Amino acid sequence: MGCLAEGSLDGRREALETYLAYVLTLATIFVVLVASLNLLMGYTNLLSLAHAAYFGVGAYVAGVAMVQLGLSFWLATPLAIAGTGVLAALLSIPLLRLKDDYFIIATLGMQFIFFEVFYNWVPVTQGPFGLHGIRRPDLPGLSLRPEGLYLVFSIVVTALLFVTLLRLVNSPVGRILKGIREDELMTRLLGKHVDAYKVLAWAVAGAMAGAAGALYGSLLTNIDPSSFDIQTSVLVFLMVVVGGPGSLWGSIAGALVLAVLPEALRFVGIPSQLAPHLRVMLYGFILMLLMVYRRQGLIGEHQVA
Repeated sequence: MGCLAEGSLDGRREALETYLAYVLTLATIFVVLVASLNLLMGYTNLLSLAHAAYFGVGAYVAGVAMVQLGLSFWLATPLAIAGTGVLAALLSIPLLRLKDDYFIIATLGMQFIFFEVFYNWVPVTQGPFGLHGIRRPDLPGLSLRPEGLYLVFSIVVTALLFVTLLRLVNSPVGRILKGIREDELMTRLLGKHVDAYKVLAWAVAGAMAGAAGALYGSLLTNIDPSSFDIQTSVLVFLMVVVGGPGSLWGSIAGALVLAVLPEALRFVGIPSQLAPHLRVMLYGFILMLLMVYRRQGLIGEHQVA
């Protein structure tokens, strides 16, 4: 009996460690996604509700490349990053002709269009049945299939992508983006090609979202359209607001708070039927507190307009 109890305890401990590694890996992936949206919202003042669409494009491009074309993760992921970045740049050109509420509504429409493509293009995406068989990357002599090793891998990749964005926003390009945010007309009068910089910001944000999508697909090894719907776009938007627009470090805080904190509901004995609803209520409560007491978010420098 003692051996059985000890084996059961070890099994529970291993299951808990696997679960925690999964949650932390998911949080690191969302750090990339939130930071990429923050580049648009916090630095360029472009509020998009279509970021889950680019997240999905990256996941599906990498997934289809691995499952149907037989490419490795190391070839499929750059393809997803480049494809999503180019697509985002092309779609931003007509979008940037719109202003204010019309711009936001157009991005919302784009989100719905992409979701329907994911859901109904069954020969490619497998639609509601889900795309299965996505592989995790392998290193020479090392498999990243264990959750702990994939967590380490995702942290390293996230750090590299985050440093890339950090260097961008602290460069002359980043200062021009902040100028567009603060006073677009004055930036134009200074001779800066504002529209070109907006397209560049959109392309970089899309490419980073595509990278997050590729990591996400390899984490789950299967994807379906429900992961890339409007609720995900709203969640990423809330993470930017909570962490702080205009601060990439705030993106880390926002992703960790809203990706990890709600998981605590699983350990307080709340029925599974109520947990999703309480999670949404928790998001709303946090957002209300921030709008009343700290509109620039936890580590932000720019208030939500």
